[in-house]
Amino acid sequence: MLVVDLMHEFELGVWKALFTHLIHILSAAHTGDVLVHELDCRLTPTFGRDTIRKFASNASEMKKMAARDFEDLLQCAIPVFDGLLPEPHNKDVLTLLSTCAHWYALAKLRMHTDETLDLLDAVTVELGKQLRQFQKHTCEAFKTQELRREAESRKMKTFNLQTYKIHALGDYSTSICNFGTTDSYSTEPGELEHRTSKARYHRTDRKEYVKQITRIERREACIHGIHDKQFLHRAVDEEVATSPEAHFHVGKSQNYPKNILLFIQRHSGDPAVKDFLPKLQRFLLPKIKEILTRENSLSGTHTSTAVPGTTQPHNLMHINYMTYDVHQAQDIINPSTSHCNVMLLGQTSGMTDSDNENHPYLYARVLGIYHVNVTYVGPGMIDYQSYRINFLWVRWYQYVDECPRQCTPLDRVCFPPMAESDTFGFVDPDDVLRSCHIIPHFAQGLWHSDGRGVSHCAQDKLDWRFYYINRFIDHDMFMRYHWGLGVGHTYTHTSHKDVDTTANVGDVEDLEEGEADCGMSNLDSEMSDLGSGSESDDGDDEDSEQHMGYDSDQYDTLDYEN
Repeated sequence: MLVVDLMHEFELGVWKALFTHLIHILSAAHTGDVLVHELDCRLTPTFGRDTIRKFASNASEMKKMAARDFEDLLQCAIPVFDGLLPEPHNKDVLTLLSTCAHWYALAKLRMHTDETLDLLDAVTVELGKQLRQFQKHTCEAFKTQELRREAESRKMKTFNLQTYKIHALGDYSTSICNFGTTDSYSTEPGELEHRTSKARYHRTDRKEYVKQITRIERREACIHGIHDKQFLHRAVDEEVATSPEAHFHVGKSQNYPKNILLFIQRHSGDPAVKDFLPKLQRFLLPKIKEILTRENSLSGTHTSTAVPGTTQPHNLMHINYMTYDVHQAQDIINPSTSHCNVMLLGQTSGMTDSDNENHPYLYARVLGIYHVNVTYVGPGMIDYQSYRINFLWVRWYQYVDECPRQCTPLDRVCFPPMAESDTFGFVDPDDVLRSCHIIPHFAQGLWHSDGRGVSHCAQDKLDWRFYYINRFIDHDMFMRYHWGLGVGHTYTHTSHKDVDTTANVGDVEDLEEGEADCGMSNLDSEMSDLGSGSESDDGDDEDSEQHMGYDSDQYDTLDYEN
């Protein structure tokens, strides 16, 4: 029995044919290839080290594209195609793209259970139905012609379902049961290895290239061996404040202190810094109390305050997390790039499809990564010893619930008005699950068409009206929306009422106002003496349907094209 070939049968077969015909439809839907050009202009942000790479500005031409490039197109296709076609074709195309991405994610999982295989069978049936509906209704509504690069064929282009590659989709569940997950016999690793030989070939004189490529390979192996030996004997002096087993890594340098009062004064009038200091105090107070209680240095629950010293900004934060298949992975958070969005476990009372008011996760954009040396001031204090506390300054996203879940395959979010008190807040890095991929809802446009924003700290001049949460960005993210099916997602294996949901947006207001306001008069006088007065803002480093229901002073410009 032959095993399935996911790369050639789906990535370079079914999906490539579907994507090509969608380009035909866009070209036929409007004269002058206007919709095709609009598609090319909708560049989605990158994600991870190489999960989603930068898209070319002419992706519709599909020039020099490999299987992994078509994979990236599938994972980000829904926000890009949204709004390009009239209804009901737009909804049908988005539903088909969502089902394709859903099927692909299930077929490529590196760990399967009986539940995921049953889900794969159900999605395969649904995919077949939607492909036939797409051919019967959407394709018949447009008289598609060849593209410019296909002009020599001079014939009408139709969407063909009578191919082996489409009929082979029904064999994947059986193949996985018999031979294991598809990554065990995928042809992709061997195809990718071609790049190594091709790169070495360009370094030869094209004559006796076999011998020269062999020498290049041995030379590179020797260099790698020397590097590994040096690394073993090198004294480890990393600017990292935590151990590799920790949930997050933040630099330990304190070379660029930032005085909080000067920062607030310099950005007075900016909505992002409104009530910055009281919010920070309410965030830090339970943290330092927890530290002192753990050290038996605090007794009673006296009225008190936390006095933060100067903040130390950082450029990067590394988040370590366990994936669905019980592997360790790491994401890098950089507030100065599009890799600045994080997800946290939210509060919800149920996980049913009909409950649109409750969602399993919260999302936020990181504006800054800081650590601060905090001193406890209040009854029972022993000394003025300071304690390091790491935190993230974030701008929260809120869910858009006015659109029914059936209208869009992905969850939509937006930024709440800046006048609301919970728009900005602080987050403990320990509460962050991992980074997330948030794509603009291109069809709705920008908030500020003139390019002028309200907040310099929030960089809102580039805000879009709505955003999509890309649940298909990778296998781990996909399984997080299939609640309870991810083996490594331990937080989904307990009753949701028992889950620690300290990362709620409104938590910054949960503490009593008396705790936060007490000691403010002493704080102002003490804060004036804290810090070096430096104004530098540079940092030092770096989820069958029942499971699918959910349904600084200066920052670089957030570039959604890079």
